[in-house]
Order: sequence, then structure tokens, then C-alpha cells
Amino acid sequence: MIYFLDEYLLAKNSSVEHAALKRLALFKQFKQPVKILTRDYDRLSVQTLRKLGVAQTDVRNMFDYFQHVPADRPEKAVHNDEINLPTMDEVSVDANQSQVTNGDRLRRQVGYIPGTVGHVYYQNFLDDQGNLVECDLWDARGFKSATQYFGQDGLLAFERYYDLRGVPVLDIYYAGDHAG
Repeated sequence: MIYFLDEYLLAKNSSVEHAALKRLALFKQFKQPVKILTRDYDRLSVQTLRKLGVAQTDVRNMFDYFQHVPADRPEKAVHNDEINLPTMDEVSVDANQSQVTNGDRLRRQVGYIPGTVGHVYYQNFLDDQGNLVECDLWDARGFKSATQYFGQDGLLAFERYYDLRGVPVLDIYYAGDHAG
């Protein structure tokens, strides 16, 4: 198996990624076993690969590997009613985001994948002062992929990544620059 290593594949790529895609096609044309390996976390990879005309099985992402996501897992929509929003709170929905309020306090924000109708992309959890403290990240393939936790300074402090069953498989901790 031949592997081409890349940071990412995006809808709009640089010449490096275009070259990797052309190499992939060339090696496949000559029936050589080949894959592109990507490093960066990408919850929209299934959509990106479809737009690029690349089979999901031809690309493997580092996070998908550790999260035990099958290479051919299809896209699946997750909607508000599937993410356990509080029943006692008021939910106001618009095209890009829902606001969840308890009285006059904003408690949660649910964002949607661009170009979809209500397909959950993230869920922000806010404290009593309206500060972001936690964010659940949803993959376009229909599962909660990660949770980000924020410190009192509002900076990202910790990330936890999950497998398809919701079992933690990878933790990343961030230390602030205390030197100033």
C-alpha cells in the first residue's frame, strides 16, 4: 500500500492537495494500492470528498482512525430532537442556528451544517454569564465526534474525541502561555 500524507483535503485546495489527488488517480489507474492520509480533524470530510469526486475509501483521516469510523460510513443527518435539548427551555430556530433560553438567559446554541436544513454541526453550552464553557461537535456522518471545554479565560483547555458509541478514545490538553 502506498500512502500520500497531507494535512487536509478541503473544498478549495492548494496545488499540494491537487497534486495528491492527481497522484491518487494515476496510481489507481495503474491498479496500485494507494490511499491519501490526512492529519487535520474534519467533520465535513464526507461532503468534501463527494464534491471532489473522491471515494471515501481512498482517504483515511487520523481522527477517523482513532475514532474507529469505517471508511465508507455514509452521511447521516442529526436534528434538534435527537440531541436531548431541555424540554422546559424555549427553543427558537432560524436557518443557521437555534437559541435555547431559560427565561431571559441564553443557555445553548445549536449550529447547523452550512447548506443543510437543520443538520446539527455543534452545540454550545453557556454559563450563567453567557460565556462558552463547552461545545459538542457533530460529524456530518451522524455522531457526536468531540467535545471542547473552555477555561475561565474563554480559551480552549481540553478536547475529547469519541468513537461511534460515544466512548472517549482521544484527549488533547492545552496549556496557556503563562509568560505573557
